[in-house]
Amino acid sequence: MTPLPFSDRSLPTLRAALPRCDEKGPYIDVINKADAPAKSKKQAMKALFTCHGPCWIEPVFCLSGNASVELGRFVFLNHNVTLIAEQNIRLGEGVFVGPGTIISTVPLDTGEVHPPVNMNNAPVTIGDNVWIGANAVIQPGVTIGDQAIVGAGAVVFDDVPANTTVAGSPATIRKK
Repeated sequence: MTPLPFSDRSLPTLRAALPRCDEKGPYIDVINKADAPAKSKKQAMKALFTCHGPCWIEPVFCLSGNASVELGRFVFLNHNVTLIAEQNIRLGEGVFVGPGTIISTVPLDTGEVHPPVNMNNAPVTIGDNVWIGANAVIQPGVTIGDQAIVGAGAVVFDDVPANTTVAGSPATIRKK
């Protein structure tokens, strides 16, 4: 897997978030253990998130920041998903997040030639029945509408309307 081309300007922001997740470490370790008992994983998820029903998180999972993370029923976070929650993150029901995806409430410089719409920390809201492809990056302040699809590798700077497909870097609407 090729890493995303984050510039050095992103590193101070990311480093600042890391020490604050120390108290979450033991819970994240339980989620990342393939052989951890289901009861332990459920307790860890309750400590980390507001869960509205059954959810699945594959290892290796990373969470930083101290804001609220809300997961609707039947959310699935695939391998190597990272949530950077300095502001609230909300995932609706039936959301599927592909492997290697980053959902961040902190601006990440992906090296793209795109005027940043929001260079401040801002919450991220993802509607119901959304599919997010592998290695996508969801930037701060983005709202993704119900039944939307985010293509693999997309870098999403702007809101995604319901029932649309976006792809590319920066993400643009490909299908309504």
